[in-house]
Amino acid sequence: MTQEVTTTMYHGRTDFSPRSTLLTPTTGSGLKQRIRELEALIDNDLRNAQVELEALRKLRQFSPDNTKELIEKMKEEIIAHFEDSKSELKKFFIGQRQENLKLHEHIKTLRNENATLQQSILALQRRLQAIEEDIGQ
Repeated sequence: MTQEVTTTMYHGRTDFSPRSTLLTPTTGSGLKQRIRELEALIDNDLRNAQVELEALRKLRQFSPDNTKELIEKMKEEIIAHFEDSKSELKKFFIGQRQENLKLHEHIKTLRNENATLQQSILALQRRLQAIEEDIGQ
């Protein structure tokens, strides 16, 4: 029979649940059971140490010397991205300005046509009124 141990991982540490600990078996009380529990505890500690070692190795990769280089590289990337965005915006604004001028000219033309049509309507209304007066007399 093997004992089930409930564990939870928190930042590389394994915490055992209060309902069953490794040194207080819930099934059997023999010496072999306690040895299995100690082996499980040692294996667990070994895994935790390996995880911690891996984390420390990763931290060592980002040592202060390397950090300065990474910061400079990030600055350069940010500046390059900013310059790219700036040039794209300039192109967009130039195109937008040209489109706005084109639309403004089109609106001006339509307004002139509208004024001409309104004058024509007034002239036709006057003619119609004059014709009605001639017919009515």
